[in-house]
Amino acid sequence: RSWNQTFGEPELADAAYAVVETTDGNIVLAGSTESFGAFATDAWVAKLDPAGAEVWNRTFGGPENDTARALVATPDGGILFAGSYMSRDTANRTVEDALVVRMEPDSRVAWNWTYGDAETNESAGSIIATADGGYLFAGESGKDPAGGDAWVVKLDSEGGVEGSITLGGANPGDRAASVVQVSNTGYTFAGTFNATDEGGPVKTDAWVVNLAVKSPAVPKPPQKPPKPPRVCPPCPVPPKPGPSPTVAPASIGDFVWNDTSADGIQDPGEPGIEGVNVTLLDIEHQEIATTKTGAGGEYLFANLT
Repeated sequence: RSWNQTFGEPELADAAYAVVETTDGNIVLAGSTESFGAFATDAWVAKLDPAGAEVWNRTFGGPENDTARALVATPDGGILFAGSYMSRDTANRTVEDALVVRMEPDSRVAWNWTYGDAETNESAGSIIATADGGYLFAGESGKDPAGGDAWVVKLDSEGGVEGSITLGGANPGDRAASVVQVSNTGYTFAGTFNATDEGGPVKTDAWVVNLAVKSPAVPKPPQKPPKPPRVCPPCPVPPKPGPSPTVAPASIGDFVWNDTSADGIQDPGEPGIEGVNVTLLDIEHQEIATTKTGAGGEYLFANLT
C-alpha cells in the first residue's frame, strides 16, 4: 500500500540523499539532520519497515557538519553508507574526510572509517559492493577550497584500502558522483569535469570514465642454476648413512602433601595425600595421561616419549 512520511523538527534542516531496500525486506534511508543529532549537522541513517514505520534511527558525527550521501545493502540485512566527516585541524580550519560506516541489521556499527590526507578535503558521493566481496566509493579529493579531483577508492570487506586513484584537469572542481562495476575487473564512474577556459566563464561538462583494473602479475620463481660438474679424480665418497637416533623414554613424578602450615613448602611431618587425581597435559593443554597418588602421596608418569 502507499504511504508518505516526513522526518524532522520544525525550523530545522533535514534531508535524505539515498535509499535502499535491505535483504530482510525493510527500507533504509540516509542523509543529514539537524533534528536528531547532537551537533550542527550529523550524518543520519534510519530504517523503516515495509509500512513506513521507523525501526531504528542513528546519527553519526562530530561538532562540525557531517553527512551520509550513498547507501548499499549487504547480504546479511545490514547496510554500508558513505559520505563526509568534518573536523578542524591544528590551525582551526575545517577539513573534510570521506566517511564509510558498515552497520549490522540491528543498527550496531560493524566498522567505521574515515579516509583522507592532512590539509586535503575528501568526500564520498557514491558507494557499491564489488564482485570480490569488497566495496568501492567515488567522490572528490583536493586542497583547493573551490574543489578538487575525482577520487575513486577500492576497499576490502573490512574497510581496508586496496587501491585509489584521482583524476582531473587543470581546474579545481572535478568530481565523481556515481560509480558502477562493469566487469569483474572494471569500474565506470560519472561526474562533472571543470572545462573552464582561462579567463572565461565557468563551464562544466558531463564526464564518464572507465577504469580497467589489471590483475597483478604473478612472478615466476627463479630457475635454479645447474649444478657444476664433478671433476675426478679425486671425487669425495659420500658418507654412508648411520643408524637413526632413538629417544629414550622419560618419566615425570612428584608427590602431593597436606600443607598444614599453609606456607607452600613441605615441612617435616606434613603427610602425603592418597588418592588425588593427577592429569598430565601437553603444550597444547591436551590430556596425555592420568593417575592417582599412592599411599604416601607420590605419583609417577612413566615411559613418556
